[in-house]
Amino acid sequence: MLLAQGCRPAEASLLTGFAPATIYTLQSDPAFKELLEHYGAQDEVVWVDFRRALAGLTEDALDELRERLRSDPEGFSNKDLMELLKAGADRTGHGPASRTESTVNVAVGLADAMDRLIEGEVIDDSE
Repeated sequence: MLLAQGCRPAEASLLTGFAPATIYTLQSDPAFKELLEHYGAQDEVVWVDFRRALAGLTEDALDELRERLRSDPEGFSNKDLMELLKAGADRTGHGPASRTESTVNVAVGLADAMDRLIEGEVIDDSE
C-alpha cells in the first residue's frame, strides 16, 4: 500500500522491514504490479471522497463565518478581521511576498564571493 500511495522503495523498506532488494524484486512481479494498481485505485477513491467532504465542510464554515460577520460585526476584532483577510489573500495568491527571492539573492551572492576567493581576490566584509 505504501508503494501504491507513492512511497519510494527505500522508504517502504524502512517502514515495513523488508529489504530494499525484496521490494525491488516485488515491483518487477506482474501480480504485484496488479496489486499496486488495485491499491492505487482504492486510494484515489478515498482521496476524492475526502476532498469532496473537505470542500463541503469548508463551504459550510465560510457560510457560517459570513453570516456571523453580517449579523454581529462588532463580535470580530480588528485583529480577527485582519487574520481573515490575510488568510484569504494568501490562499488566492495575493498574500505577502515570499522570502524566496532574498534567499536566492544570498545564495547567488555567496557563490560570487566564493568565485572571487578562489581567484585570490580580497573580499570586503562590508559587502
